[in-house]
Amino acid sequence: MTLSLTIHCDRTGPDSACARFLPTGTADQATAYAVAAAQGWGTGGAGTDLCPGHAPRPALRPARIHHIPTEITP
Repeated sequence: MTLSLTIHCDRTGPDSACARFLPTGTADQATAYAVAAAQGWGTGGAGTDLCPGHAPRPALRPARIHHIPTEITP
């Protein structure tokens, strides 16, 4: 028998809990979390594991818009 850690999504809603899980294929906790993070899972910080659909996404920096003033010619 082989021991393998499985990460489960901890998100619960008003009607049910998320059923997504990720078999990591490893018994080492640090490696299991590294595998989950590489696949988009939120595994750090608040003690809850969240699937890619529920994990907070990093805030995107707004694109810089460069305005070049030009004179209007009649």
